[in-house]
Amino acid sequence: MKAIKLILSLFIIFSFSSIFAQNEIPISTYEQGIDLLDQHKYAEAITQFTYSIEENSPDLASAYYYRAFCFCQINRPQEGCADLHKASSLGHYVEKIAIPCGCDAKDPQ
Repeated sequence: MKAIKLILSLFIIFSFSSIFAQNEIPISTYEQGIDLLDQHKYAEAITQFTYSIEENSPDLASAYYYRAFCFCQINRPQEGCADLHKASSLGHYVEKIAIPCGCDAKDPQ
């Protein structure tokens, strides 16, 4: 019985040490884009949103929306408007005040 308790204790200790020894859990490219957007690092955020769209979910409307905002912030309105239209077509609510490009995007019906 003592051997079983010892083995079980060692297993638990090893399991916890493995969990805590791991590096940080990697965050998604989308979350990285949000973090960079919050830091006003728009060009870097565009890269992360692009990775998110291309590699993870091409139908991720919010990635298009936030990438549109970033494009507009760095004076690339054509790309921003294209992304804003894509976000709208995927069902994302388009807050026109938040997008400084002057696009003629419509909220999804």
